Amino acid sequence: MTKYDLLLFDLDETLLDFGAAERYAFSHLLNTFGISDDGALYGAYEQINKGTWAEYEQKLITADQIKILRFERFIQRFDLPFNAADMSAEYLKRLSEDHTEIPGAFDMIPSLATDFRLGLITNGLSQVQRPRIKNSGLEPYFEHIFISEEIGLSKPSLALFQMVFNSFDQPERDRTLMIGDSLSSDIKGGIDFGIHTCWFNPKAYPQKLEPTFTITSLDQLPTLLYDS
Repeated sequence: MTKYDLLLFDLDETLLDFGAAERYAFSHLLNTFGISDDGALYGAYEQINKGTWAEYEQKLITADQIKILRFERFIQRFDLPFNAADMSAEYLKRLSEDHTEIPGAFDMIPSLATDFRLGLITNGLSQVQRPRIKNSGLEPYFEHIFISEEIGLSKPSLALFQMVFNSFDQPERDRTLMIGDSLSSDIKGGIDFGIHTCWFNPKAYPQKLEPTFTITSLDQLPTLLYDS
């Protein structure tokens, strides 16, 4: 017997390795614009990008603003003679090309799809996430896919989770599990909406919320989903 009917998955750093995609895209970006890097540039960009996405989760900026604003800040930080829109376009094109898996994801999702309804929720940009999801081979296993830029809502918004539940015809909340790596979006959103949560925490970050479960590798998840 299964403990849940519906499993809702985050995408980046839960099923796909977004860090690998970022490094791939950033390397191509520097090559295209002829920029040399001693390692400091990528670290700075990561910091800027995370801060910009945090502003988006807090509804301080829009998805369209993210695309340009992070590169405006990057250019300003290093006094680079380039156009932010041009850099953004090249970066997004390259970012959409990578779909490196989190270990175990590509085997796990098809297996779970035989016993559970699956949904995918990602705070991301459509032109990046759609190709990555499709090219990963995971797309057919998800009944519904929600990309924040497309729906105008982002995790941890209660309105987003309500939209998800409307799409799945109001499943039972105590038989729904949200699985993701982000405490601030995946876990907080799930807790606030009253569903069960599973925090994927492979790097053993400090636990600041109380998810239903915590796992450090994806192969631990299936054991939590069935009655013994």
